[in-house]
Amino acid sequence: MTQNTAIKQILLAYDASDEADHAFEYARALAQRFDAALEVLSIVTPPLGADIVETKAVLEKGSQKAKEGQRRLRHVTRDEHFPIEFHTKFGRPPEQILAQAKSLEADLIVMGHRHLSLVERGFHRSTAVRVIEGAGCPVLIVP
Repeated sequence: MTQNTAIKQILLAYDASDEADHAFEYARALAQRFDAALEVLSIVTPPLGADIVETKAVLEKGSQKAKEGQRRLRHVTRDEHFPIEFHTKFGRPPEQILAQAKSLEADLIVMGHRHLSLVERGFHRSTAVRVIEGAGCPVLIVP
């Protein structure tokens, strides 16, 4: 069986956290190494059960955080020799990451890991686990 293992499109799930910054460095190094395009995806999550005013405030704050993080990454990568794009989507992170990976025909998804506690894991599955389960390409989880 022959499979194409070339990495040409990398999708980085980026939330401007320390974990995401660490994952960015891996994605950046891989894009350089394989001469691949890098797409940075930030997701702003609407709150559950909030009224319109609260939802609007949360979305505005999340959008601002995403823009600031992306602005910092643009500055860091301004002299890179691989294509890099930045996008912000609204919704639930696993669904948005998987949809973007499919649309992009990503060869690799890169994301950080939040190190949830056992109690937190008991209440919900992590975004990373959901992405791994639904991805049509390899997923690199950076600790």
